[in-house]
Formats: sequence, structure tokens, C-alpha cells
Amino acid sequence: MVAAEYRTPAVRNLIWQLKYNSVRDISQTIALVMADFIIKNDLADYFAQSTIIAVPTHKKRLRFRGFNQAEEISRHFAASLGLEYCEALVKSKPTTRQVDLQKNERLENLKGVFEPYTSLQTEKVLGKKIILVDDVATTGTTLNECALALQKLEPAEIWGLVVARN
Repeated sequence: MVAAEYRTPAVRNLIWQLKYNSVRDISQTIALVMADFIIKNDLADYFAQSTIIAVPTHKKRLRFRGFNQAEEISRHFAASLGLEYCEALVKSKPTTRQVDLQKNERLENLKGVFEPYTSLQTEKVLGKKIILVDDVATTGTTLNECALALQKLEPAEIWGLVVARN
């Protein structure tokens, strides 16, 4: 699911400011755009008991940026819809940034780098609908690789939700 149009200058600027200029407060606005998408598309009831999970970033990138933008968005998104947020995945090794790669390289770059969080309480995921949140999707590789790792936790369904698709 894609909440907004990346080609819209305001959307692109919001994402840029959050991701590259570390304006963390923007995550609240982006989360509201995503929540509005769910509500306007009559999906609030369908996802009423869902667990929200952010695409993780590697600890090295986390130290560099100071925060995970997908986590910031996810926490606000979950709160805006009254849903549970859960840290369920970890990125086990650093990779080249997807934005710097061609499509075929993106597919290989993230293979097997996401794993379920070892101290996760599995009842937060087992048999539940999951909404996996990220800021931008281009090829969908990140969401697909995260979904593969989440399948080990046996959720009922896994849905991807991004702010925009580039």
C-alpha cells in the first residue's frame, strides 16, 4: 500500500527533510498522512487488531543518523490509529544503501539481512495481521525481505505500507 504520491513536491520534501536533514518531527506529519490513507480507504476496521512493525536499520546507520525514520513514522502511525507497535526485526549486517544501487543490485543487496528480534514476545506477531512500515519503496525488495523474515513468526497476514513509491 502506498499512502502518497512521491512525485508531489511536498511529499518528496517531507521525506527528504526527515531522512537526510534529521527533522524528526516530520515523522508525525507523515504518520498522519498514512493514517488518513487507511481511514479514507475504509481499512481501519480491517486492520483494527494489527501490529505495526518498522523496517529496521542497521545499528551502524542508526548511529550515523541518530534514529530510524521508519520507526519514528511507525510509532506515530500506530498511536494515531490506536494500534500496537512492536520491534520485531533486526538488520543483522550493514548493506549498501538501496538508493545507491541499480534494480538488479538492490535485489541481491538485502538477501537474508533481516531476522526476527531474539527477545520478541511472539504473541505480538503470531496469528496477527502485520503492517510493515517504511518511508519509500522503489523495487519493494526491502519490504519483501522483511516479510520473509517475519513469516518465521507465523503472522496471519503481512501488509507493506510506505509513505510513497519512487
